[in-house]
Amino acid sequence: MDTEGLLPLRASELAPEIGRRVLPFAALVDFIVLEELVANRGASRKDPLTGKGLQTGAVLRDLIAQRDSAWRAPGYAGLVSAGWMITAPGGYGRLYVSTADESRLRLNEELDAGADLVKVAVEDATTSPANLPVLSTEALRAAVAAAQARGRLVSGHITDARFLQTVVDAGVDDAVHVTWDPVPDTLFRQMIARHIPPVPTLTAFGPSGALAQGQDNLRRLLQLGGTVALGDDYGGLPASRNPHFQLGMPMPEILWMAEAGMSPLQILVAATRNAAHVCGLEVELGTLEAGKTADVLVVNGDPLRDLNALLNVRLVLHRGVVIRNWAA
Repeated sequence: MDTEGLLPLRASELAPEIGRRVLPFAALVDFIVLEELVANRGASRKDPLTGKGLQTGAVLRDLIAQRDSAWRAPGYAGLVSAGWMITAPGGYGRLYVSTADESRLRLNEELDAGADLVKVAVEDATTSPANLPVLSTEALRAAVAAAQARGRLVSGHITDARFLQTVVDAGVDDAVHVTWDPVPDTLFRQMIARHIPPVPTLTAFGPSGALAQGQDNLRRLLQLGGTVALGDDYGGLPASRNPHFQLGMPMPEILWMAEAGMSPLQILVAATRNAAHVCGLEVELGTLEAGKTADVLVVNGDPLRDLNALLNVRLVLHRGVVIRNWAA
């Protein structure tokens, strides 16, 4: 991305617009962006941490180093890395562990390599029939405990209600996907009591025909008093294959959330404060407060009245620098 000509923001440039034709709010955070954005998909799955056996692609430490150097310019989006997803050997994910000891060892290697948080997968299939190996309860609990002992958040990947129960019982900090099957109210109440928000990723359920069930799960969670964070599972897939996955403003996810009964305010909070929380960034991002990083999006119109106003962007600030200015 071209960053030439980026300028620091002066308060006087923004203040005249506030309360008139634009609504400023903390820039949106998309929690779920798949590893294909930074990892070569031709890489061997043998050892993504050490590089042993890798034919192409890069090991995690190299990717983190690239993020922290070349990609630090304000014109680049901030990236939070969960490293490689921890799973059973041959399972859904890339970092294979078999025992609790191996789980702790590999997790600490990921964190030492620079991962910001941890993602575990409890998944027996992404398509039918179910036949993938599943991470053992012992290995899962060991990973969660080891990560949280180091002050890192743990995100649990699931698409099935029974495995949602598994990751909640293990103590994850959020659950990714809202599941293709009905979630019991008792499980939602357990998540609410433990402050474990789901990241619905309704966008991911469109191609599988499970969108209606995902929206029903989301609707019932909201009725019980639950909260969610926004993420759309974008993975750099060709638009010809998945036109609802969009780079940029995730409008399909936003509008499907609205269809499920979320108000515009709930959606904006899910996309800002709550998404920053599950990324472990709520101290610096997610709300407009003194002392926080100035990541701000300014739009024409009021998205609290019309969510499509999010597409009418006037100004984009990243780390206090104006990187896009259509208001000039």
